[in-house]
Amino acid sequence: MKRVIGPVVLGLGVFLVVCAALVRFYAVPSLVRIPLDQNVTSVSEATGATYLDLTTLSIKTGQHIRATREIRGDVDASSADRVVFDEFLRVENVADDALVSGNTDRVAMDRRTAEAVNCCGEAVDSKPTPHSGLSYTFPIGTDRTTYRFFDTTAGKAFPIAYKGTEKVGGLTVYRFEQTISEEPMGSQTVPGSLVGSPAELSVQADQLYSNVRTVWVEPTTGSIVKGQEQQKRVLRTPQGADTTVLDATVAFTPKTVDESVARAKDSIAKARLLSVVLPLAALVLGVVLIVVGAVLIRSRRAATGRRHAGEYDDELSRV
Repeated sequence: MKRVIGPVVLGLGVFLVVCAALVRFYAVPSLVRIPLDQNVTSVSEATGATYLDLTTLSIKTGQHIRATREIRGDVDASSADRVVFDEFLRVENVADDALVSGNTDRVAMDRRTAEAVNCCGEAVDSKPTPHSGLSYTFPIGTDRTTYRFFDTTAGKAFPIAYKGTEKVGGLTVYRFEQTISEEPMGSQTVPGSLVGSPAELSVQADQLYSNVRTVWVEPTTGSIVKGQEQQKRVLRTPQGADTTVLDATVAFTPKTVDESVARAKDSIAKARLLSVVLPLAALVLGVVLIVVGAVLIRSRRAATGRRHAGEYDDELSRV
């Protein structure tokens, strides 16, 4: 029995070292992915906002508005390589809970790169819409570079560029910024009184959409922990006259930032356990067992050698 202890301990040590390498360099890249069962609610607010009240067709100014976004993972439509998100956005006036606007979005994305995957009934406001770029999250292991981020209002992706590294809630995060400038959104017939032409019953006006989107991303997980949008929409008449129908800077509330930071920290801890703690523990234990096993084997061989030498001396003494 004693003869096999050394080789068994040595073999177990080698096995643990190999396992450490496999977990660190093979299993971790395969297992650390965007979770399927997302169920996250974020709240953003803006004060001093201007918007078009669709019930009265009048412009309201100096308003306090709240945007509540829910993102839910469609587990049944997702797979090992892709995740499907359904987004529901409601914007309301804080003073009376009156609806300002609403939006729905369905998007599928790669679970590591976060890039859009064209499948699974993707749509914006129930209208089939091909997505591209990123949506709602950044890649696992976000780089300090320029990505493309999908905008549901415009229905397409625009560049979003790395602008610096900052601290949010104790986390080191990357700040990205996207600028959309006067994107054409088609034209519509509106009352002349709305666009400064009261003498005309109706006027054909072009819709133009602008936005400066800023997001703060935790790079290990790709989670957006803080966000802000400076949105503006105008109606432009053929004569070049502009009427602002939306002007608001909407930002995550402090509560939403705190909750986003807490989720990111929890995800970082899980990723660190899988990618650092477990492989390191297996490596250290494996090396220790290899050393112990080698010592046991060497001691056993030395003892065997001494016994054989003793037997040889006894034979010589009897000669």
